[in-house]
Amino acid sequence: MLEITDLTVTYPGGAEALHGVSLSVPTGRVTTVLGGNGAGKTSLLRAVGGLLPQYRASVRTGSVSLDGEDVTALPPWQLVRRGLAQVLEGRHIFTDLTVRDNLVVGGQGLPRREVADAVERAYEQFPALRDKATTSAGYLSGGEQQMLAIARATLRLPRLLLLDEPSLGLSPLMGERIATAIADIAAQGVTVLLVEQNARLALSISEQAVVIANGNVVTACPAVDLLDDDKLSAAYLGGAAAV
Repeated sequence: MLEITDLTVTYPGGAEALHGVSLSVPTGRVTTVLGGNGAGKTSLLRAVGGLLPQYRASVRTGSVSLDGEDVTALPPWQLVRRGLAQVLEGRHIFTDLTVRDNLVVGGQGLPRREVADAVERAYEQFPALRDKATTSAGYLSGGEQQMLAIARATLRLPRLLLLDEPSLGLSPLMGERIATAIADIAAQGVTVLLVEQNARLALSISEQAVVIANGNVVTACPAVDLLDDDKLSAAYLGGAAAV
């Protein structure tokens, strides 16, 4: 589904965030990317999602392919047309719009009937949003805003969903609800590339794990193997620095 090959990402001044990173993301599964602060996780998502130019960054070498098509240089709007959706850290919802209007924005371009059906599916996925349908999104709790951001991004059931720290700042209970929703989305055939600070939670819903350190892939393995490996668990899951 998603193939990243020999990817090197540079920022102004020549600073390299990724150094020849290669990885494969299997179709219809959750792949979690782990690593410490500054490891290059967010730069990886920006490269896949076409957002590097917004940060004056660029791909110096390598490629990003979606179902065999090289999409490395495509802007975000063209990637959306190819079935990519992303939820950035910070959610980026329209706080002045109601919950329902935020969802309708996610269905732009669809026939009205299809938008209505998609909004109904979002309410079924996240019942709390139905209860707040006419509430301005700025009045939602952090967890509800994250639900809204994910529901809006998946309204059109994308082929590939990028998620950057979806449980950040949420209570453990809300984080578990978000994780369950992500697993449900993947079960519908959506491929998910997840960067998440709560490693144990992320690995519990993932099939594959990729660990990045200093812009390099340290390991890529089944998620369950990472949880069972004492050395890697101690290094990446055992303390506050393990994200």
